[in-house]
Amino acid sequence: MIVHKFTAVSILAAGFLVVSAAQITKTAPATYVLRAKYQKGQVIKFMTVSGIDSKSNALAGTTLKIPITLRVLDVKKGVATVRLTMSAVVLDGQVVQPEQSATFPLDNRNRGESGSQSIGAHLPIKPIKVGGTWKSVMPVNIGGTTAALEGVYRFAGVQTVNGHLVGVITYSLSGPATGTGTLMMLASDGTMYSNETRLAVTGGGGNRALTRIHSTMTRN
Repeated sequence: MIVHKFTAVSILAAGFLVVSAAQITKTAPATYVLRAKYQKGQVIKFMTVSGIDSKSNALAGTTLKIPITLRVLDVKKGVATVRLTMSAVVLDGQVVQPEQSATFPLDNRNRGESGSQSIGAHLPIKPIKVGGTWKSVMPVNIGGTTAALEGVYRFAGVQTVNGHLVGVITYSLSGPATGTGTLMMLASDGTMYSNETRLAVTGGGGNRALTRIHSTMTRN
């Protein structure tokens, strides 16, 4: 179903990729250690707003608002157990995608079991300099099929945005979907401040139409 297919892509790209909480620690001039830091009982709520541009997608020209909630159920020896819930998507009174929820562990580099799950970019092992890059492969579900997006991430440094000190990471994506984005994390506690992603997805099978998705994700 095309509607479900591209809605899932937009959620995964704007949500799973960047709902990361990373502690930003300066270790040397222009050099930082990025690590995930979760606290038991922590609840963080986001709103994802996605616009779709396509000649074949039934949702073309619409704007979807998707609430996302991250709950930290437990933290033991630096490994957090989290539940990520994406609320149902309703359009014109009809549910086009039901609520989705998943529970999984994450270590301090945002890696799940066997590195297969993530709610953020896998963070670099070593301290990274401003301008430094790293790669991460993220599993996604596109139209009911598991695929992978390869991300190339660049740490742009620490900036003040709207009065908030934030760490800035820019990224590009390749695979079944391609795109670019910018995410910002509060330097004070590492939780996400904002994210913006632009994706391009080509339909499979006989449908080769291009769908463009523009998603922004902000903390409530």
